Amino acid sequence: MRIPGSRTFNKYTLKTRAFLFDVLGMERVLEERHRLDLAEAMGFDGQWDDHRDFQMGFLRRNGLNAQTRFLEIGSGPLTLAIPLMQELDPGHYTGIDVRESVTNLAYLEISREGVASRNPRLIVSDDFGKTALGDETFDMIWSFSVLFHLTDELVADWFSNVKKRLAPEGRYWANFNPCLLYTSDAADEYQRGEVSGGGGG
Repeated sequence: MRIPGSRTFNKYTLKTRAFLFDVLGMERVLEERHRLDLAEAMGFDGQWDDHRDFQMGFLRRNGLNAQTRFLEIGSGPLTLAIPLMQELDPGHYTGIDVRESVTNLAYLEISREGVASRNPRLIVSDDFGKTALGDETFDMIWSFSVLFHLTDELVADWFSNVKKRLAPEGRYWANFNPCLLYTSDAADEYQRGEVSGGGGG
């Protein structure tokens, strides 16, 4: 049974909430909270825009184009991926991350930024996509601020997988700490700049 006047009361309640939302600047507060969540998931507070601009600039200078088949290992909250998706043909971006919670945040970001039509693929994987991707290869593979977190054993698996993922003439970039010594053969090839596409083990 509907209480007389309840519909009118509910309408004014919603209007009051909307008024308070505007007056108190809650939209700005929520947006800032969202950006803080993204920065926390990325791991570098206060550097979101700088990291995005640097990565996009680097890739553009190194041959990124709409047809590039792109794999990001350690895609996180899509610091790079949102503007990247807008430049790539639909279906050409694949992102892998080990953290399901951050990947869920990434899906929210895809919705907020209106890039779902770019048909990005996000994969939660604890083996760098080895199982999920099968024999698929990519023109560019990218990982930013990820290698620091891996043990030598994981680094060996990482580079072996990356080498198999590169298409002929494909390229891989990652940043790493030159003060650390990665001891696997595949990592040593990367540090000498010798990782190249075309499969292999």
